[in-house]
Amino acid sequence: MNSNRLLTYIATSGVRNNILYQLLEEPMDLSGLKSVFGVTSADLLPRLKEMEKRSLLYKVDGVYQLTFTGKTAARMLSRWERLSRLLEEHGQFFNSHDMSVFPENLLDSMSMLGDCRIIQDNMRDINATYREIVEKLSMSSSLMGISPIFDSHFPEIVVSIALRNAPVSIILTRDIYEIVVDEYADALRLFLSCENARLYVVGEARLALAVTDSFLALSLFNDSGFDAQTSLVSREESALKWGGELFEYYRRRSKEVKNPVD
Repeated sequence: MNSNRLLTYIATSGVRNNILYQLLEEPMDLSGLKSVFGVTSADLLPRLKEMEKRSLLYKVDGVYQLTFTGKTAARMLSRWERLSRLLEEHGQFFNSHDMSVFPENLLDSMSMLGDCRIIQDNMRDINATYREIVEKLSMSSSLMGISPIFDSHFPEIVVSIALRNAPVSIILTRDIYEIVVDEYADALRLFLSCENARLYVVGEARLALAVTDSFLALSLFNDSGFDAQTSLVSREESALKWGGELFEYYRRRSKEVKNPVD
C-alpha cells in the first residue's frame, strides 16, 4: 500500500484515530469499544473491518488488537498531534529565536515538550522569568544546567543545591567560566569539592537550559542577542527526558573541569 494513501486514510477520520488510540492503550472486544465510544455495532463494525483489511488491526477470540503497522501509526499520530498543539500555542517563540542550537534528532522529537508554557517579563512584573526559575531551582533535588550568560546570584544557587548532596552538572561557555574563575574562585572550589557536582566547559552554547527532577526551563537567543526575558518551561516527564538528552548533546562536546586551573 502506498504510504501516502495509508497516512491520508488514517489522518482523515477522527473515528479511526480514536480506535487506534484506544487499542494502543489496550486490546478490546466489540462490546468494550461500543461502551467507550457510545456507539452501536452498526457504527463500529464497518470501520473495524476496513482497518483490518488495511492491516491496522486484527481480531483474536473476539478481541481487537493493533498490528505493528497499527501501533506505529497510532504513536506517529499521537506525536504529530502533540507537536501540532505545541506549534499552535508556542510557534511564535520558536519562530523568533535561534533554533539552530538543537540537533536534528531533538528537533524531530520536540513533541516531548508536551504541555509547556512561556513565562515572560512584563510591565507588571519585570522579573517574572528570573524569579520563577530561581524559585524552582531552590526546591530542586537535581540539576543539569547550561549557561552562556553570567548572573551573580547563580554561583550561590548552584553551590547550595550541590551542598544538599543533590546531583548537579553544569556546562559553562569558556568566557563565562573565566568570569567564575576570576570572581568566584571560592564558590568554584567549594562546588568542585562536592562529589555529586560536575562542571564542564564548552566553546559555544547559544541557549540556557535548566533541567531538574521536576521542571525544564529553556531560554534562547534571538536577533538582538540572548533573550533573558522569555523562557519556555515544562513539568512533563517527557520534557525532562528531552532536556536531559539536550544536556548530554552539549556535555559530549565539553571538557570536564576537575580543578579551577583546568
